[in-house]
Amino acid sequence: MELSATEIDELKTLFEKTREAYDSEHNLANITKWERKNGERSPDGAFHIFLGASYISNALGVNMHDYYFDPVLYLVTNLRVNLMRYEKFKDDTPLSKTIPWNPGVTMETSLFGIKTIYQPDKEAWESHENYLIQNYSDLASLQMPDFYNNEAMRYIQSMYQRLCEITDKIAPDFSISFPRWRRSPFGNACSLRGMQQLCTDFYDNPDFVHDLMSFVTDSRIKWEDSCTKFLGQTCNACTLANDEVNCPVVSPQQYAQFILPYEKRLIQYYGEFEYFHSCGNLTALIPHIKTLEPNLFQVSPWTDPEVACAAFSNTKTVLDIWVNVSGDIMHASPDHTIQTMKRYYEICRKADIAGFQFNSGNLQRMAQSLDVDDKKISHWAQACRLAKN
Repeated sequence: MELSATEIDELKTLFEKTREAYDSEHNLANITKWERKNGERSPDGAFHIFLGASYISNALGVNMHDYYFDPVLYLVTNLRVNLMRYEKFKDDTPLSKTIPWNPGVTMETSLFGIKTIYQPDKEAWESHENYLIQNYSDLASLQMPDFYNNEAMRYIQSMYQRLCEITDKIAPDFSISFPRWRRSPFGNACSLRGMQQLCTDFYDNPDFVHDLMSFVTDSRIKWEDSCTKFLGQTCNACTLANDEVNCPVVSPQQYAQFILPYEKRLIQYYGEFEYFHSCGNLTALIPHIKTLEPNLFQVSPWTDPEVACAAFSNTKTVLDIWVNVSGDIMHASPDHTIQTMKRYYEICRKADIAGFQFNSGNLQRMAQSLDVDDKKISHWAQACRLAKN
């Protein structure tokens, strides 16, 4: 498919704007804020604004279904979103010349054959019409995802190839990164079996749970081996996108018995543990998670930041603190937002931790007026700056 003159001009303009901003002193300062320095707390409260699908759809007029299938729209949208964060909201996120190809949070489950539901103004999500494992015997019939002979992978590789071709032609100093497997073994197991049923299996058939966790762990390792050969480079950092790990969905004892061993196996395979991510309540699970020695640990709005600071003091782990999107930003008073960020800063600065950073959480469209949403987001950014003083 050849690009139209209009598409080429728009892409060239956006790449050039990004190039100029990338080389600016402001962007260099942003890069410095995230650098890990020996003997210093770093980052020291740098903050990132996470613009979600419904916000992007509203602000930029983007159909999120088309976004995942039209490589030009994908590139244009990513460049515009990055520039919006940088120019409009002025967060601490540095601009990059690498554009990640991200098929969405359903990538891993789609590899097993679970249908992805696309909507014009929402995040893509997986269908829960029928779980692939209805009975214990169904596990034996499941196949590990093949990196090449797989419908989802053909889509992922086709989009990647097209994104690379367009970028190489228009902006060869930019690059496209291939998606890597991020979702955790327990997250994928929940999608295959159903969270409620899987938690019942803890009691009814623990051997089955271990078999399922082994299967999804082996599937990830096999996929990563193939991805390494495809790209010609090894992925040495493990990420666990682990939202399903949440107390009281699982108890500390269940986490230690059914989940932790498979996470340890993955970390051993990768060689380094980059990020433990869960938007759930991890407070009671932190003693177990600490043994994994993550470089970055998410403190969700439901996880106690003081407990996290105490647990990870005198370690290499940086805390990634996500605020409550609704309660602390979009539906909060200006005073509440400022006081919340000051409280987080006070807790983190008193602690002997390697560093801490803030994330707005997934910001979606909340108000009828885009201006109202923008004011709320801008106020949170200002609160992050004011809280340092």
